[in-house]
Amino acid sequence: MFETKFDRPKHEYVAEAFAGKEPDDIVTYDDIAARFPGGDFDRDRDRGAILRVRDRLLTEQSRAIVAVRNVGYRVITAEAHYTLAQNHRLSARRKTRRSALVATNYRRDEVSPEVAAKLDRMADRMTDLERRLTRQERKVDRLRTQVQSTTRRQSESEAATEERLARLERLMSVDPVGAS
Repeated sequence: MFETKFDRPKHEYVAEAFAGKEPDDIVTYDDIAARFPGGDFDRDRDRGAILRVRDRLLTEQSRAIVAVRNVGYRVITAEAHYTLAQNHRLSARRKTRRSALVATNYRRDEVSPEVAAKLDRMADRMTDLERRLTRQERKVDRLRTQVQSTTRRQSESEAATEERLARLERLMSVDPVGAS
């Protein structure tokens, strides 16, 4: 009869290793293994538990972790979330492009009509998704440019107002002639 040596799900042991960690803290594989009964942790075999904790940390505590090669995982700062999100976006973009390419370029004479129809529909969907993503990215770029322009104009306007205020204060502080 199979008997488990763990009294709890593996992800709970992994979660203990990440409890109370702050940005830039590193949780090593040894830290994680120390939480497991008998240190019975294998980073490849128990990757699912780590991924589950990674997702829970992100959704429940707004903390993201990234792998540190051959060491463990680092809790990233809130500022680094943008870079991580950007990397995922670019990866998804490449995969979408690759999916369309694979679905478009196949040997039609080697597949059934049903499979050909599925591949053609998939290629159309991926191409449409690619087109919509491009449109959205252009829109975001235009909005970013507008925000930067508005911010620059606002800064210039604030600087001019500060200058006028300083000039007015200087004028008001001048001792008027004949006043005593």
